[in-house]
Amino acid sequence: MELRVFRSTWGLDRPLGPSLERVAAAGFDGIEVLVPPFPPDEPQELRSLIVQSGLEPITLILAFTADRDAYRRTIETALEYSPRQVTSHTAPDWLSDEEALDFLDFTLELEREYGVDINHETHRGHLFNTPWQTARLLRARPQLHLAADYSHWVVVAERLLEDRGEDIALANRHARHVHARVAHPQAVQVNDPRAPEHAEAVSAFEGWWKDLFRARAAAGAERITVTPEYGPPPYMPVRPYTQEPESDLWDVCVWGQAQVRRLFVEAMDEGASGGA
Repeated sequence: MELRVFRSTWGLDRPLGPSLERVAAAGFDGIEVLVPPFPPDEPQELRSLIVQSGLEPITLILAFTADRDAYRRTIETALEYSPRQVTSHTAPDWLSDEEALDFLDFTLELEREYGVDINHETHRGHLFNTPWQTARLLRARPQLHLAADYSHWVVVAERLLEDRGEDIALANRHARHVHARVAHPQAVQVNDPRAPEHAEAVSAFEGWWKDLFRARAAAGAERITVTPEYGPPPYMPVRPYTQEPESDLWDVCVWGQAQVRRLFVEAMDEGASGGA
């Protein structure tokens, strides 16, 4: 199984041309683009910059309603970047299971129609916002796939999910993409995952990600994609009064890339040797 690591456009300096060159030079394989981009960029111009950089695009879309026409239009905009896969913040969290499954069936139709993978992110405020809700939906529609961002689950549940191992294992088997960001039960992003005070949370997330890599390899997946998706303020904690970020976002994302590549090698080696 191949690992490809992406950098999000979220928090990159503008103009994006030099930033994309910097992303490629740092060893990232691709770029995850918020659609529509923020601040707004012309899709054709941004697509041209991505092609010039040699980075593979993934697009990320935001869907705060269950409006099918609006969702289709957003998918069509995302496809202007020629991605192999789309990360989707899918529909609001207050839908009933029946309404949610009806909308998710529509997303599966779009996957077939447009020939693109749609990976539903486990994000607060959307359909896959908790481990238990996600497990119900996946059991009802096993053909669905995820963009696994367990930082949101840790915050929603206010714990490191010690009691949700079965739900996480199920999610791991359905994940085609990962947002690798460390959280703690009171915040969706730690100020610096390299700091020793976050060792417990880092250990929990690293264990989940390694299990995910092994689960996908065992399922015969050809590749797994990961974005170390640390974000700028307000995700990044800031110092009072000055509003200065508590760590350097670029450095943390580059460190996250190295972390993910190390964990992938460890997971594959342990899987080959039969280790845990």
